[in-house]
Amino acid sequence: MSVVRHHASAYKALSSFHLVDTIKLLQCLPKNHLSTSWVQTCLAKSYFYAGKYKKSSEIFARIHHSEPYMIEAMDYYSSLLWHLNKTVELQVLVDDFKGFDHHPVMWVIRGNMQSRLKEQEAAIESYKKAVEKCPSYSYGYTLLGVEYCATEQLNEAMDAFKSATSQNPRQYLAWSGMGMVYEQQEKFDLACTHYKRALMINKRNPLVCSQLGLGLVRLNRGEFGLQLINQAIQMDAQMPVARFNKSLALQALGRSE
Repeated sequence: MSVVRHHASAYKALSSFHLVDTIKLLQCLPKNHLSTSWVQTCLAKSYFYAGKYKKSSEIFARIHHSEPYMIEAMDYYSSLLWHLNKTVELQVLVDDFKGFDHHPVMWVIRGNMQSRLKEQEAAIESYKKAVEKCPSYSYGYTLLGVEYCATEQLNEAMDAFKSATSQNPRQYLAWSGMGMVYEQQEKFDLACTHYKRALMINKRNPLVCSQLGLGLVRLNRGEFGLQLINQAIQMDAQMPVARFNKSLALQALGRSE
């Protein structure tokens, strides 16, 4: 396979969330191609989509070190730093892009920093600024929805998630976000429907898999739900949300570890 076709196959696999295939294809590239920022970004995104946050953040950190003025995909890096609770590194990233107020990604980076500091209203305003600057910014709408969820503004959250999926129907995090809204409203059947939609798009994401599992437990489908949560833990044993969801599921089923 030629290098060009190899690149194309990897990009197609990534776009389809065939993450194992994407990683294999990218790692088979010659070293001079593998080391490029485009390939490394695809690799980092693959690990991000698979819930491998530590591995993904390490790759993004190298990209940022080698190309400090490349802001593309740094929204994902800032989200990883949020998940990993790396507040100092997140603040440094904000400072690195202080001169990029014109760019929507900068507002997501700032919003993630504010969210990490529990400055939720400020974070909401930053995410709003991101989608104002780029109305087709699906990931920006998704993070806006997540922050609305965190502040229990559920109608606004649902609107943001719907905007995200209207811009990108394969934005699995937004479908999962709608599931979160329905879960908070104790509409567990609708929550599971949306978690399933997210998992159909990205079958390798342990967070969504465990969310669906817990939802099924709450719908009295405990064995299948617990099976999905265990599957999520097998995907990534380091993900705390999956383990927390397992504890909730076992509690609901009246069992212990």
